[in-house]
Amino acid sequence: MKKIGTILQYIIYPLLAISLLFNIYFLMNNSNDKSILNIDGKKVMTEKELFDYMSEQYKTMVVNEKVGQTLLQIEGKNRRIVEPTDEQLKGLTEDFASFKGYADDIDKYRDKLTEAYYIHEIFMGDGVDDSTLETFLEEYYGNSDTKLYELYVYETHDHNAAVQVQEMLESGKTINDVESKMGIEFIVTYTASMENVLSGGEDVVGENMANMQHNMNDMSSMADEEPLMENDYSIGNVYHIMDGEGMEIIQIGNILNMNDSRDVFENLYFSQKYTLIRNTIVNELKGEHVISYH
Repeated sequence: MKKIGTILQYIIYPLLAISLLFNIYFLMNNSNDKSILNIDGKKVMTEKELFDYMSEQYKTMVVNEKVGQTLLQIEGKNRRIVEPTDEQLKGLTEDFASFKGYADDIDKYRDKLTEAYYIHEIFMGDGVDDSTLETFLEEYYGNSDTKLYELYVYETHDHNAAVQVQEMLESGKTINDVESKMGIEFIVTYTASMENVLSGGEDVVGENMANMQHNMNDMSSMADEEPLMENDYSIGNVYHIMDGEGMEIIQIGNILNMNDSRDVFENLYFSQKYTLIRNTIVNELKGEHVISYH
């Protein structure tokens, strides 16, 4: 069974900063006291003053980014977190949408993915308390007792194959049986609202524990049934959905709650709150180390 993942992410800004620093360095060496801003005829800012300011701002950004990366590496070693393999780094790109774009070049994004791996391991090791998760669920989904539907999804453009898969699942065949028989792979995704999935909404909250918002725009159910209430959906239900790009056969594999599937909900929180989690961990680590700026 194939699991795939769906936060600009966290490498764009540092790369942009580095590029800007080189440009600023060049411009500074070719800048002068020419005014670029006058108010009431009075010179307020020169070209050189602007470039000096920009250089300091982006230098601070790059230095802070390096501080965070180094502290996370140190903490990883202190916790005896083994350096991730390529397969584990690839797993991040499949499990979390924010890193999906890095899948084709692990070597290029190795430092960033390794940092994310350490953050995830530290976060999952420390855990998150019930009240924080409940507040998060209330904030994002309107209910602190939100349940997640675990969905198995087969995507195809072949109508006959879609119908065959649907009939096999409806007859009681397991996902593994269907995969083996048809030579296909299902993806695993999670949603807080089956109604949105079937009606073409955007509330699929994860392909794995991705950024938790897999886009299912323009999808529509083939069935001419009245809309179901959330409590009418059950494990094993099968749905045939189609849009202009193809068809999807969806089966509800499980209905998860926070008490019984805490790791899934913690990964959901991690996916949505990655930046907050990273900053919190790094700020705590700053208090444990002596950092000198020169």
